[in-house]
Amino acid sequence: MRADGEGSVNGTVCPRRDAVYFAQQTYNLNAAKEERELREKMPAVDLQIRPNQLPSSADVVISIINRSDINIAPQDITVLRSFEFGEFYFSSSKQSGDDPKPWLSLLPMGTIAPKATGIMRAKV
Repeated sequence: MRADGEGSVNGTVCPRRDAVYFAQQTYNLNAAKEERELREKMPAVDLQIRPNQLPSSADVVISIINRSDINIAPQDITVLRSFEFGEFYFSSSKQSGDDPKPWLSLLPMGTIAPKATGIMRAKV
């Protein structure tokens, strides 16, 4: 073993343990930074639910904020069954109120440009 903490095993230089640990921590910090940067560019969804005049109904406003640098085209949103609250059904001006479904097509929202917001109103 040399005085600087490095040694050789069968002619192979072994790095110091603290140098390897430092390199691992630097990699972890870089990976976390890249993950945070990707998350910052993901679309943000805001769902506002407000009671209306009907006893078992509420008004819903769905806003999708495109934080990325490319266009996005939302497809649909689905409400999963809840054991606590039961089933929910959507209706909108583009969807018949006589035939409610547990999903709502977001295609009428169209393509959302970078740094823009798409809004859809419905009833649940």
